[in-house]
Amino acid sequence: MKNLAIITVITGNWTKVLPSTKGIDSYVLTTNRSEEFKNHVEEQGWIIRYLDHLEHTEDLLEASLQAKHAKFLMFDKEYEESEKLINKYDYIFYHDHKYYFYDKSILKNFIEKIKNYTTLVGGEKFNVFEEYFRCLPYERYKTKENQIRENINWYIEKRGWEHCTQKDSANMSFLLWNTIHPKFHSTLEELEEEFLKWNHPECQILFNLFLYDRRDRILVEEHWGGSLERKVPEPTMQFKHY
Repeated sequence: MKNLAIITVITGNWTKVLPSTKGIDSYVLTTNRSEEFKNHVEEQGWIIRYLDHLEHTEDLLEASLQAKHAKFLMFDKEYEESEKLINKYDYIFYHDHKYYFYDKSILKNFIEKIKNYTTLVGGEKFNVFEEYFRCLPYERYKTKENQIRENINWYIEKRGWEHCTQKDSANMSFLLWNTIHPKFHSTLEELEEEFLKWNHPECQILFNLFLYDRRDRILVEEHWGGSLERKVPEPTMQFKHY
């Protein structure tokens, strides 16, 4: 798949990645600049790409916010035009580093479906309120609870309750971006504006509120189960890992 790249992100205290998907250009975007980590990433089949505009931090909240720079492709604008991934590839598939993507054939199916959309995400049967209460036990979300509530309340005031109660939300474990769609750049710019406006790491809420007014260009794919397998690459520690 010459016109497709896979990306994942490592910030904060994470130090391990799962093997890359063979046959596809795969990038780890990271703030970890240690030689040991670089060697590990390359042994697992990834291309390492440093987030040069971000300082490495072990702070859980800050590292979680940094990770969104990769998920939402905000990092790419910091590079020269010839080095930007969005200029090199027609499609960019992001998945969380805690998942292993092993079914390459489903990517071909996703690419066919995304032709008329800027973005494809996996469907999930939850609503914004359920996600809000589900996230609160985690410290990085609890710290930003006011911003998350303001984000939700703003949409309720502007759009009504129905947007927050629909159980047809997006699972943010993966995103497929169509960089050649006419509205790709405007979608990225609008998403970055939302992220900077609300300044919280709860992307399950942020993106799903963003999604409701953009169903014409963001496709929620219901049939994606089985293509991603959760395999955390190292033991997860509370207050250390997001």
